[in-house]
Amino acid sequence: MAEIILTIVVEVVKCLAPPAYREISYLRESKYTTNLQNLKAEVDNLKSERESLLRQVDEAERNGEEIEENVRSWLEGANKVIEEADKFTEDEAAASKRCFGGLCPNLKTRRRLSKEAERQKEAVVKVREDRRFDRISYRTAPEDIRLIPNKDYEPFESRMSTLRSILSALEDRDVNMLGIYGMGGIGKTTLAEEVARKVKSDKLFDQVVFVEVSQNQDIRKIQGVIADKLGLKLHEESDEGRAGRLCEGIQAEKKILIVLDNIWENLDLRVVGIPHGDGCKVLLTARSLNVLSEKMDCRTNFPVGVLNEEEAWSLFKKMAGDYVEGSELEEVGELTWLKLLDLRDCWGLQVIPPNILSKLSHLEELYIGPKSFHNWEVEVEGVKNASLEELKHLPNLTSLELDTHDVSSLPRGLFLEKLERYRISIGGRFWGSTGIWGREFRVELYDQIRLKDSLVVQLQRIEDLELCGLQEQDVDYFRNELVKVGSSHLKRLEMTGSSLALNPAESKRQQESANDLQLHEIILEDNIQISNTLFTGKVRLPELEKLHLLSINVERIWQNQVAAMSCGIQNLTHLTLYSCMNLRCLFSSSTVSSFVQLQCIEIVGCPVLEELIVMDNQEERKKNVVMFPQLQYLKMSDLEKFTSFCTGDLDILEFPSLEELWISKCPEFMVRTTNISTERVFPNLEELKVDAKYIGTNKYLFFEDLLCKLKYLFVELVDEPTIVSLDDFLQRLHTMKVLQIQGYGGRSPKEKVENGMAVEISVANNCYHLENILIRESSVTNNLVILRVKWCDRLVDLVPPSTSFQNLTNLVVSRCKRLKIVLTSSIAKTLVRLRYMEIQSCEEITEIVLVDDVVAKDEVITFRELKELKLLDLKSLTSFCSGNCAFKFPSLERLVVDDCPDMKIFSEGKLSTPKLHEVAQRWGEARWAWKGDLNTTIQKASFWSDDSGLEEDDDTEKEDGQGSDH
Repeated sequence: MAEIILTIVVEVVKCLAPPAYREISYLRESKYTTNLQNLKAEVDNLKSERESLLRQVDEAERNGEEIEENVRSWLEGANKVIEEADKFTEDEAAASKRCFGGLCPNLKTRRRLSKEAERQKEAVVKVREDRRFDRISYRTAPEDIRLIPNKDYEPFESRMSTLRSILSALEDRDVNMLGIYGMGGIGKTTLAEEVARKVKSDKLFDQVVFVEVSQNQDIRKIQGVIADKLGLKLHEESDEGRAGRLCEGIQAEKKILIVLDNIWENLDLRVVGIPHGDGCKVLLTARSLNVLSEKMDCRTNFPVGVLNEEEAWSLFKKMAGDYVEGSELEEVGELTWLKLLDLRDCWGLQVIPPNILSKLSHLEELYIGPKSFHNWEVEVEGVKNASLEELKHLPNLTSLELDTHDVSSLPRGLFLEKLERYRISIGGRFWGSTGIWGREFRVELYDQIRLKDSLVVQLQRIEDLELCGLQEQDVDYFRNELVKVGSSHLKRLEMTGSSLALNPAESKRQQESANDLQLHEIILEDNIQISNTLFTGKVRLPELEKLHLLSINVERIWQNQVAAMSCGIQNLTHLTLYSCMNLRCLFSSSTVSSFVQLQCIEIVGCPVLEELIVMDNQEERKKNVVMFPQLQYLKMSDLEKFTSFCTGDLDILEFPSLEELWISKCPEFMVRTTNISTERVFPNLEELKVDAKYIGTNKYLFFEDLLCKLKYLFVELVDEPTIVSLDDFLQRLHTMKVLQIQGYGGRSPKEKVENGMAVEISVANNCYHLENILIRESSVTNNLVILRVKWCDRLVDLVPPSTSFQNLTNLVVSRCKRLKIVLTSSIAKTLVRLRYMEIQSCEEITEIVLVDDVVAKDEVITFRELKELKLLDLKSLTSFCSGNCAFKFPSLERLVVDDCPDMKIFSEGKLSTPKLHEVAQRWGEARWAWKGDLNTTIQKASFWSDDSGLEEDDDTEKEDGQGSDH
């Protein structure tokens, strides 16, 4: 009855007072029931959506991903409204039993509960509507295990000092790349890891990424590791795209350190996508300083050396544990988990007991160098040394270096094919190390041992092969083995013939036969004999980069064009030929275009080689264009019959990249005429080394158009007397910066001159007619900045008396026995920029500056910029100048006078040396006491005995007076 009355009242209110209808409708049972049902339905839907989202969150967290903050906030909000709704529902059920039973329900409670149910339903609906996420999680960079503090790290003092230096360099704003280098297993990686942990914990960098590069660089793998540790995804397919994306990700970090561990060769950071600088710094580790400084252009590098004895023993005891009770290194055999053993610095090691190496079953790297141990199976003091057979018990070995004098001690079946890197040397010869190595095999043969007995490794896997002492049968065997293996991984091949290969009579016969050869006798491709060719068409050397042949008596290296291409000459960069007595043909016109990567050629002592390129015997010839596009260095020396690059009909011969050319002891070179245009042969040649005789006889070679960019010219004076002077060069070669004219065997370091020209003439004692280095006066001498003349016994005068040296800064004259005049007063007046002068061991010089008639009486000569003057071992020198010229030396700070017994005064004329306060001797720190001025000091000093009465530097009586006019 109450619900009927309530329904009538509600309908009346709806008609008479619509605004009050909504409030009074909450009193109706149907409204109340609907609101409760709607709330429960929405809560059930929200619970379903929450459970679905929780399953996605759980999956993301299992994958190591971080949950988005808005997702976590939504779940918290959903939990809250669900909890509130569930509690309301429970409370409503209890209230219904108390208030809504019987004939008169509690309308006030019904209205409140109905209204609350509707409010909570709307809250649930709003939470459901807010469930709009672009993603629920995101990938984070996984924690690098290398950056977790390592309790086993040993803070040795020798390492801590290096660690502190590295950390200091990392804080330097000017240092963006730094390196750590040292031998394998020395602790470079351990130190780099400690650096990474330290800068991470000290918050020097926001991000630290550690990547192992390894010997076999994999750019995409390196990119992937860095991206993973930065939480980046590289979706791009191209290498350039991946590098660009990685670069953007790295640049997004404010301060980041990238550690590239175990660098073996150049790693192009731009190709990887690493922008060092502007917040990104790079730390490298490598075995070789050369890799860091030269290949990676890293200028701040730190060496990691061996531990001192105390530190090494401490580490050894820690590794060996209870096995170590004394200092007996036989305990090494108990270190069964040892992974690296390096004995290369154990010089003079005589004993390795048996059954020690074989116990190291987990050993991965074993290094026994040629200076440490090679007496395998040799009995020492009654005990027989270990056998290399023990290496068969090291299944985990990946790197091996060893040396043996006896090939019979190296067992067959040594599973060397499993090694990733090895350097094996057989024979008594000491082999140099390149520092970085892969798979190297080197053998020196002798009478009892031939190549077939020594090649104990798989030929196709060797990368660097050096064979010494080869006889003819060894060359044949090697050629056949190359054919058998099919394709080889050889990158460097050096073959040296045996001095016993030919007896004296046979050697003389072959030499005479070679000398009788004429041009038309050169065997061309159609009828070449395979036995006289090193590589046939069946040899495959696709990776060969360097080929060195010494005393290998073959007529050709490659049989024909097919053989050359199959041998992989398109990758050859270095070709060296020494004393190949029968070599007739190096390149043919059909093969030469295939040497696209060749950078260096050296040909020395090949007496029958007549030309670099032999024209093929072809009926139809197209336009011949011969180019060596990458060739930078070409040396041809001691080639008795060598006449030209090519005597055939070539339209163009170009060396577009050639920078250095050496032609020596080739008496017939370029005598023949040629149709080749000179302008295009050497467009970038900067350095030329030639015999002096070419200067006057070889007009072709010294065309100015041919040497249009020449900067450095080295002229060698051969045995026969040659007339040579600066006149031969200064007028023609206007681009030249350095000229060195030296006798046979003489060689000075290459001078670096930015402006002007440097000239050095030395060891010219056999140059009978060299009395003047400059015959005629020339304005070109004003371009000289450095002039050195040494060991020229026939030299009488340097230059004509009125020569000008307005830009000369350095003048050195030494050991010229007959030289009488160094400078005239006219020449001295032009030396306004001279800064250094040294005159030494010239027996006939009596004075340095000779006054001529051109200079007026009492004229002042000023050496305005001269700072240092040395007068040494001049037995006849009486003074710097005996005339009445006045001299001023406003900048002279250092004067060295020694072993000049006849020198009693510096100069007869007026003299000013305001900055000079002492006269030095040549050796040690001795100084002659200053006596007011230079002339007085010279007069009272004895430069040839110890009884001058003057004290040396420590007790020198010094006066405050400046040098004054005299």
